[in-house]
Amino acid sequence: MKSYWRKSIYWSLLLLPKPVEPEARIDVMFRSLFIFCRGVCLPVLLLFAACNAANVTVAVNEANGDSGISQERYRLDTKNRVLTQQLDETTLERTAHDLVEVEVLEVVNPEKGAVGFEVSYETGKERKFIGTFALYPSDKPGKFILRTSGKLEQPGKLILTLTSPDPSTSTDRFHIYVARMRLRKA
Repeated sequence: MKSYWRKSIYWSLLLLPKPVEPEARIDVMFRSLFIFCRGVCLPVLLLFAACNAANVTVAVNEANGDSGISQERYRLDTKNRVLTQQLDETTLERTAHDLVEVEVLEVVNPEKGAVGFEVSYETGKERKFIGTFALYPSDKPGKFILRTSGKLEQPGKLILTLTSPDPSTSTDRFHIYVARMRLRKA
C-alpha cells in the first residue's frame, strides 16, 4: 500500500499520467527528460553562452586597444613607485574635492606579498598626508576612496606612493596598473 502512494505522489508531482506498461514508463521518462532539458537546461546553457560571448568581446576589444572607455593606465612597480598628478586652480574650482578615488586596475603579484599605498598632497610649501590603503587580497584590484579633510585648497600635486612591498624582496614580475586619480564629492 505504501508503495502505491509513493508512486502516485511521484507521478502527480511530475504532472504526468500514471503509466501502465513498462515500455510506457520508459517513454514517459524520456519525454519528461526532454521537456525538462528543453525548458530548463537549454535557457541556462544559452544564458551562460551569452555571458561568455560578452566577456570575450570585451577582452578582444581591450587587446586591440579600444575598450570603448577612455582610461589612462599608469604602471607602478618596485622601480617606479610614485605617481604624481598636477591639480591647478581651475580643476579645484570646477570639481568637488572632498574625496580622492584611486582605482587599481590590474595587479601582478606572484608572491602575494602585502601591497600598500600612501596618498599625499604637496603644495609649494608643504606636503600634507591624506591617507593610506592596502590591497586585500594582495593580488586583487579595486577602488579605494580617501577623505581629503579640506587639504586640497591650493594648487599642487596629488601624490600616490607605493609603500610596500620592499624593493629588495620583491621580484621583477611585480607590477600594478592604476587609473588616473579622481576627485569626488562626499
